[in-house]
Amino acid sequence: MAEPTRPKTENPSLSYDDAAELALIAERQVRLAVVRALAALGSPELVRGRLDEQRVKPKASIERKAKQRRWTPAEMFERCEDFLGMRMVCNNLQDAFRAADLVQQSLQAQGLKVERRDYIAKPVFTGYRAIHILTRYPVTVGKRSMNVGCEVQIRTLLQDAWARLSRQDLYRSSIPEDLVRRFEAMSNSLADADALAEGVRVEITRPVAGKKPPKNAQISESSLAFIYQRAFKEEPQSYLVEWMLKKIADACVRADALDALLQDRQFLAEGEKEYQIAARWPADDSRKLEWAIEALLRGRDKALELARAHGQRDWDEIVAQSDSEMRATLPSAWNEFKEQLEYGSIDLHELAQHFDVASECICGEELIEFDDFIDAIQEHYSLRGDEAETSYDFLLTTLNDSGFEDADGSRLCSRCTHKLNKDD
Repeated sequence: MAEPTRPKTENPSLSYDDAAELALIAERQVRLAVVRALAALGSPELVRGRLDEQRVKPKASIERKAKQRRWTPAEMFERCEDFLGMRMVCNNLQDAFRAADLVQQSLQAQGLKVERRDYIAKPVFTGYRAIHILTRYPVTVGKRSMNVGCEVQIRTLLQDAWARLSRQDLYRSSIPEDLVRRFEAMSNSLADADALAEGVRVEITRPVAGKKPPKNAQISESSLAFIYQRAFKEEPQSYLVEWMLKKIADACVRADALDALLQDRQFLAEGEKEYQIAARWPADDSRKLEWAIEALLRGRDKALELARAHGQRDWDEIVAQSDSEMRATLPSAWNEFKEQLEYGSIDLHELAQHFDVASECICGEELIEFDDFIDAIQEHYSLRGDEAETSYDFLLTTLNDSGFEDADGSRLCSRCTHKLNKDD
C-alpha cells in the first residue's frame, strides 16, 4: 500500500462537514490496520477481541474542547488528537497488550508516526484503564487537506464495562470527590478480576514440555507436545494439547504416525495451499496440527477439505467485521462518492472486494469485473436513467485509468491469456 499523501498546507476555511468527510476517509485506512491486528491476534479457537465502535467527534464536542484549550476555529480540527475515535475490546489483558502492539505496527507500516499511552500501567485518577494508540492520518481531497487525529482505544471487557458504567457521571461538569473515589474503587476491583482472569489465561496458554514417545505408542499429552515442538520449533500451549486430545478421544492414533505427517512437507504445503484459497495470510500452526489429526482419523482428502474450510472461516470472520463498516463509511451521495473517486481517496480494489467483484490471476495480478463493479455502484446509489448512463461512462473511464485489468469473466490477466494462447 502506498504511503499516505501528506497535506502540504493547513486549510483555514475547513468546515466541520469538510473535516468529518476527510475523517471518514482516514477511518477506512485506520480500520484496516485494526482489522489486520485482529487477524493476527492468534489462534481463532480463543476469542480474542472485536472492533467495537468508531465515531467522528461531534461538532458541539470539538467546539467545547476548542474553547477550553483556546484553539482557533482554523486550527481546532488539526489539533484535536481524537477527532476520529475507534474502540477495540479484548477478552483479557494478554490480548489487549498484544492487540496494541499489532495495531501500532500496522499503522507504522503505513508510514505513520504513532504515540502509545498506557493507562493500564498508569490509570487515570478516576480509575480509567485502557491503552490508547494515537496517530495523525493525512488526507487530501481537492483543495481540502487535514491531518486527521486518530485515537484507537484498546480495553479488556472489564475495563470497557467500567467505562460504560461510569461515563455519564464522569463527564459531568462537576464531579463530587466521593463519587470519584467510588469509581476508582470499582475500577480497582475490576482490575483485580482482570488479574484473576489473566492468571487463568496464562494457565491455559502455558507451554507444555514433551517427551519423545516409545515406539508404537498411542498419543498422550507428553508425546503430542514433543511432536508439536519437533514440527514447529516451539512448545504448544496447554489449551491446544487438551483440545486436540479431546478431538482424538478414544480413537487409536499412534504418535509416530502423527509425527510422520507433521514432518511431511508436501502434506503441509498442500494444506497451506487449500487454506490460502480463501484466507490471505499463512495458517496458524495449530491449524496444521488439526489437519494432520484429521488426516489420521478420516484421510488426507478430508484433511485438505478441512484446511479449505478453515481458510474460508478465518477470512469470513475478518470480512464480517469490515463489510458492514465499509458500506456505512461510503459517501452517502453519488456526487460525494464521485468527487472522492476523482481525487483518488477511495481504494478501488478494497471497494471491489467489498462488492465481491475482485479476483486474482494465477500470476498474482489483481483483476476487477468492470461491469459488475459499475452495476454494484449504480445499485448502491440507486442511479437510474440519464444519471446511470453518465455514471457508467465516468466509472468505466476511472476503471480503465486505474491500472487494474478488467476480468471480463476470465480468471486470467491479458498477459497470461496471451501466453496460454501462444503456447497452444
